[in-house]
Amino acid sequence: MNGHLDWHYRENSWPHVSDSGSADLSVSGASIAVQLTVGVDSTGRPTVQVASAMVNLGNLSINLHGGASWLYNLFVSLFNSKIEDAAERALHDAVVREMNSQVASALAKVPIVEPIDEYCEINYKLTAAPVFAASTYLSSPHLGEFYWTANPTEAPFKPVALPDLADAQMLQVFLSDFTVNSAGYAYWKASRLNFTLLPDKKPSWLPIELNTSSLQDLVPALYATYPNLLMRVDGQLVAPPAARFTAAQGLQITAAALVDFQVVLPNSSVVSAFALNVGPTLEGTLAVNGTMLTGVVTLLNATLSLNSSSIGDVDADGLQALVNLGLVQGVVPALNKFGAKGYPLPVMKDLQLVSPQISFGSGYVAVTSDVKYT
Repeated sequence: MNGHLDWHYRENSWPHVSDSGSADLSVSGASIAVQLTVGVDSTGRPTVQVASAMVNLGNLSINLHGGASWLYNLFVSLFNSKIEDAAERALHDAVVREMNSQVASALAKVPIVEPIDEYCEINYKLTAAPVFAASTYLSSPHLGEFYWTANPTEAPFKPVALPDLADAQMLQVFLSDFTVNSAGYAYWKASRLNFTLLPDKKPSWLPIELNTSSLQDLVPALYATYPNLLMRVDGQLVAPPAARFTAAQGLQITAAALVDFQVVLPNSSVVSAFALNVGPTLEGTLAVNGTMLTGVVTLLNATLSLNSSSIGDVDADGLQALVNLGLVQGVVPALNKFGAKGYPLPVMKDLQLVSPQISFGSGYVAVTSDVKYT
């Protein structure tokens, strides 16, 4: 490594001695070694500090030119080792200062809490200090839990243990079904998984009117008890949906819902005619879009049984086609609209994923990718 600089000096007091010239520097056999300490602060944000640094300039040569350089070069030769020591100390301090500053700036871009929408957010805080595993890669454990922003509460379940490595790609993100289930729990707590069908706001996919007359062939007792009256349908999950990752089936989601068919009486009051237990099972596929993990679900099947009735016998099996239609045309598109927004992967803002791959294991999905820093 070679360098060139200009120098000058002037004494402030009389007789104002001054001189100027240039200098050529060359360094050979230099080396810098830095040891880092990786940790986590009280908020769950990663920390990195320079634990030690070693700077060795090897062979330092300085040749002054101009002015009285013939004299100065004598002193340079005499004090070369002291000059080299001073330069190494100055470079050491600069390396520690700049590395601490640059690393802190980079870590500030690592997301800790990301808003998903007006109802929920996801927390990526570290659950333990990152570690260098087998001296070949850095592993950092993150929470990955969704919370209802209006009333954050911990999900009532725990994540499975995750593997260390999936393949040889540069970035590997393992997502347990705990994260998906915490999302279901948060939106369930926020009552965002309920629905209501009203007669004056009938969805376009529903082929019948919300009137007891429309259901008289499927539920004769309904029309016999409440002839030609308007209806409404309320649906709610009785528990958070349950998601599971498996190597064989990928993503599967099951849910338990109560769907209440209600009649609007002439005095505008509402009475429950009958209610159904509905248990849909969905399968999902995942994809990576930028740094977002997106998902699409389809209906596999749905179980149906009568929960309660105030009108006598109701043949739940006769309503299977109507319930399936509601799931396929109403529930699944709503879930896919949410899935298309995506789940933000915990990567720094300036990283671009290159050829990402998705694979499933027992209780987790792995997103592996090479990366490019932009």
